[in-house]
Amino acid sequence: MKLSEIHYQAPVGLKEQTLLDTGLADGYVVLASPIGAVNVAFNTLGVSAVAPTTEPFVDDFRARFRRPLLAVDRLPTLIESGVQMTFETGRLDHITIDWRGQTDFQQAVLKAAASIPPGEVRPYGWIAHQVGRPNAVRAVGSALGQNPVPILVACHRVVRSDGHLGKYRFGTSMKAALLESEGLQPAPVQGTLVGSPATKVVCYPSCEVARGIDPDQRRWFRSAGAAALARYRPCNRCQPVLS
Repeated sequence: MKLSEIHYQAPVGLKEQTLLDTGLADGYVVLASPIGAVNVAFNTLGVSAVAPTTEPFVDDFRARFRRPLLAVDRLPTLIESGVQMTFETGRLDHITIDWRGQTDFQQAVLKAAASIPPGEVRPYGWIAHQVGRPNAVRAVGSALGQNPVPILVACHRVVRSDGHLGKYRFGTSMKAALLESEGLQPAPVQGTLVGSPATKVVCYPSCEVARGIDPDQRRWFRSAGAAALARYRPCNRCQPVLS
């Protein structure tokens, strides 16, 4: 028998697995998250995209990243455990993200958002200061809107300077649901900052330090300028912007 006459039928899925193993394609699965079912995409560099199953995930992914996206049975073990741990803790310490396609500025913005503790929020201006671009508040909002891995990288923890939720890629109701899943209940906005007259320290209202202030002793401020004028100093934990 000649070699040319030998035919070998590759097992079903071998081609797709090769594409995944070589990084030429991403895989995705559906997982349960704090706000319902979500699609989670991955590749050899880490998690590459996340979106609720109500979104046109496959079409959006291919249009944005120009890579094949293949449905798989499950995530690789380390990625799956890391994603589940992030869902449980709200912290990004357990997984790696494929940041390709994000500019240095966008990455800095998203990493600053990821540093916000679960159950707390910060204003867009805080992110701008954290990345060294204090006047780039609008650009910060745009970068957050392009977050490829929402829910994991918690752009939902960034709100308007007046304390209201502001916009969210998947709607304000989902933003509220994510925050509530972290234990942050919506409350009337009494001010943008709250301080302790005893310590003269001022915080963002959701800060853990602020929650420890006796409710009868809290002093509310409508603006950073008012807090600075009253000679309050910023909390070391939440680092409110007073300048």
